[in-house]
Parts: sequence; C-alpha cells; structure tokens
Amino acid sequence: MSGEISGILNNPTTELVLRALDAGVLRHAVHAANIANASVEGYHVLQVSFEDQLAAARTALLGRDDAAARRAIDSLEAQVRPDPTDRPVQADREVALMMENAVRYEALLAALGKSGALIRLAIREGRN
Repeated sequence: MSGEISGILNNPTTELVLRALDAGVLRHAVHAANIANASVEGYHVLQVSFEDQLAAARTALLGRDDAAARRAIDSLEAQVRPDPTDRPVQADREVALMMENAVRYEALLAALGKSGALIRLAIREGRN
C-alpha cells in the first residue's frame, strides 16, 4: 500500500511541476539581479534557460512512457546564461518579465494545489 501512495505523490507530472517551480524561483532571482546591476558598467544581462528541456520532458510525459518521462525530468535543470543579444539592461522589460514569471508561478502552484486536493479527496473516499 505504501508503494501505491508513494506512486501517487511522486508521479512524473508532479515532479515536472516542482521542477518548473524551481526554475521560476531562479528566473525571478535572475531578473532581480539584472535590475540591481543595471547601472554597473560592463554588466551582461542574464537569462534562464529551461523551456527547451521542459518541452522535451512534457513530450515524453504526454507519450505515456513513464521511464522516458522520468529520465527527461531527472535531467531537467534550469541554467543561468548570459543573454546572447548582449543588450543593455532594460529595467521596465525586466519588471514585465518578472510579472509574467509571477503569473506562471501562481498557475503552477494552483495546479499543484488541485492535484493535492484530488489526492485528499481520494484518501477520504469522497467525503469532506
């Protein structure tokens, strides 16, 4: 029985959401660093690279191949890189990107909360 519960709580979809939440935290920190260093001579704008890896993991997950999905999710790691355009920091753009990131983060939290609510409902056998 405990293996069944563990499988419910540690499913690939939940792992994918948790990794995306981690990337969101990192992305927020990177935007804050960009804003904080806007006036520093020679500062290079940073960005977070994660979406391509996320798309590959999502594809594996949708393919219903749990082993492939686990491998893809286990290899997910958001990376901080210099922006290839080498543009100067644009504070208004960074703030807009932070707001977009916050909306995505809240959506991921809501999805995780709904998943938790379904698990609680199942544990209670449909009773409130």
